[in-house]
Amino acid sequence: MIEKLVKTAVEINSLANHYRQGKNTAALRKLAMEHGVSKEDTDAFIAGTRYCFKQIPVSQKNYQTSTEKLSEEMLVLKDPEFASVIGTYLLNQAKEDQELDQLILQPHKSLQRCMDYILEKAYQAALERAKKKGRDKIPERSGIGIAHTEVFAWANQYFYVDDLKKVQEKEKKEKEENRKSWEKTRAETARSGVSHNKNATKKKEVSEKKDGSGCSIIKPKKSAEPEQLSLFSL
Repeated sequence: MIEKLVKTAVEINSLANHYRQGKNTAALRKLAMEHGVSKEDTDAFIAGTRYCFKQIPVSQKNYQTSTEKLSEEMLVLKDPEFASVIGTYLLNQAKEDQELDQLILQPHKSLQRCMDYILEKAYQAALERAKKKGRDKIPERSGIGIAHTEVFAWANQYFYVDDLKKVQEKEKKEKEENRKSWEKTRAETARSGVSHNKNATKKKEVSEKKDGSGCSIIKPKKSAEPEQLSLFSL
């Protein structure tokens, strides 16, 4: 089951990246509605401060070591140029830092969320630099150089931040939004079915009459007024 969920999330993220590169925000928001991605996360993904459009599920088993947990996440994310670099750094750090090793094992902490934290920090750094130049926002298609030591420091910092309550509240909100989205989809499907049945009934507005042989003779329903020609039908 987990393999199917991972495959689905990876496919959705691939499509979302395609839409983001093409600046197709309308398609991104539609994709978010279809797959239960909150407006907050969608906006963050569009802004570039969210690593995955849809969170990739990782096994919830009780990991014995941070090495086991991070290795599995790196395998799932399949991002050798970014996520695996950060993951490998954390693996090496955790071998020398017992406290960090235990912090990584916290159920609500993950490499994916660590990447979100790093992207958010990078975004804030870029925004601060833009403000110093008199701009109120980051120019499109712009980039900034950030030392790898600073990025690694953010990765470390993430695991020391106490954000359990924040994560729990966010997950609760996402479940509620998913429930509302599901109910809306179900209601729309039901309305569509009723509309289809009504159209089918209108098309069959004919009266049946039995002849002497017992066969049915289908006759059009008489109109109350004489039919008028439309200019568009000529």
